[in-house]
Amino acid sequence: MLSQNRLDKYIKFSVILLAAGVFTFWALSADRPLFDHFGFRQNQTAMSAQWFDLKNPIRGLFFYETPEFGAPWMVPFEFPLYQAVVAIVSRHSGFSLTTTGRLVNGVFFIATLVPLWFLVRDLRLGMRLYFFSALFLLFSPLYLYWSRTFMIESTAVFFGFSFLACVGLGISLWVREGWGRLVWAWLVVALVCGILCALVKATTFPSFGLAGLGVALFLSTAYPYRSKWTEVFGVVGVVVGLVLLCIGAAILWTRHADSLKSLNPISAHLVSKYLETWNYGTLSQKLSMDFWRNTILGRAVPEAVGSGWILLILVPALWFAKWRERSLLVCLVCLFLLPMVLFTNLHIIHSYYQYANSFWLVLAMALAFCIVSRKIPTWSLIFILILILSCQINTYSIKYYIATTYKWSSVMDVGWFIKKNTPKNSAIMIVGDDWSPEVAFYSKRKALYIPNWVDGFFPVDEEALSAALKNPESMLGGLKLAAVIVNNNSGLPKDRAVALGDYLARLETGRVTTIDKYNIYLIK
Repeated sequence: MLSQNRLDKYIKFSVILLAAGVFTFWALSADRPLFDHFGFRQNQTAMSAQWFDLKNPIRGLFFYETPEFGAPWMVPFEFPLYQAVVAIVSRHSGFSLTTTGRLVNGVFFIATLVPLWFLVRDLRLGMRLYFFSALFLLFSPLYLYWSRTFMIESTAVFFGFSFLACVGLGISLWVREGWGRLVWAWLVVALVCGILCALVKATTFPSFGLAGLGVALFLSTAYPYRSKWTEVFGVVGVVVGLVLLCIGAAILWTRHADSLKSLNPISAHLVSKYLETWNYGTLSQKLSMDFWRNTILGRAVPEAVGSGWILLILVPALWFAKWRERSLLVCLVCLFLLPMVLFTNLHIIHSYYQYANSFWLVLAMALAFCIVSRKIPTWSLIFILILILSCQINTYSIKYYIATTYKWSSVMDVGWFIKKNTPKNSAIMIVGDDWSPEVAFYSKRKALYIPNWVDGFFPVDEEALSAALKNPESMLGGLKLAAVIVNNNSGLPKDRAVALGDYLARLETGRVTTIDKYNIYLIK
């Protein structure tokens, strides 16, 4: 009969093969256009990489362009480390930007398993936990899908776990040898990784910052000869300082980004003070049963681990666990919930935001599985393992697989038409397509977007948008307006619709072309 030791060896071997297989699976669909789930966000990230200043990359990192609101073309939110890597790799590898963006995202996800290994080792949780965690992560519907998209999520998570691993390495060295240069070196590297995590995506860092404090407390109290409270407080205090420096870096970046957005009358309404409700949501949202039942239990949990029923394994695990394991299980579940409670509206609207916190739930499930495995026969262990993996595969096939097969969209035809019929150094105006930059990305033209949104959770400056419609040339920084693209299904608000009609009436256009739902007015 198969022993648990032999099963562990099979799992280790399977994880290595699976990681290679998953990356190959991503590579086979890496050339797909960016029209799968949340294509607007993928195209926005791709557009920043498309226009990244490769001649002056340092300036490009701090003053990068996402040209969709008019001159001066800068609408920075996250620090563009991922976009810079994609642009540089694409330039030197010869791969298309889309293919490179997808593969770089996948590489960052696979690379996250490295700092996770160091973290599990230093916490002395056992390599069984690591390999089952890796297995469940590689099969997780959420990570299997979003790690092949053109998104920054895996970059932030990689640096988040690198931060934790370096904190763990530094403190593990301290408990063995006391303070020394190597301890401080690891903590400095942890600081760099934490800052990069916070800059790449500020909403990803809070749970990692809290986890860093947990790692410091866990390790500093684990060794009797280093468990004097004065020394424990000293260690935890140093990590608190690291976390505060990371938060401070994120605040400084946000202020810098706000100053750049304020240079444009449209993007000026997207500075952080106007997005507080959009980001954090409302108290009623946080307390609503719809949020807890549908967003968390109905969507986030199944997409992370395959099915909400799988979490029932936490019940016997909490019963059989040692007190440190029980505490860790509770902490992991709380770390999963924390970002969703903090950034409620973002998590309700965007399912990809759970990329930053579903790791914790998968790790909790893997830990629970390892705890239960000590109390049940091998055949039962194999049955539960097959059940978990089957649920994960089923959820992925239902929710995500079809999106990986998309090969075409009419928006691509619009983009190619514009690229063919307008001068290279010209700009376009796109009306009624919200702020989703697919047309601009595929046309490779800088754009002025006029959305059909009305003021609500997401702020809209009606006066600035109407003024832009009346005189779009004033918003283009000297570039010639070569085409106006109107989404016929937009349903523009009255003021914007009137301003658009007046502008088109006095516009000297060439031929008017209709592609799917878009009217394209080429300007002579």
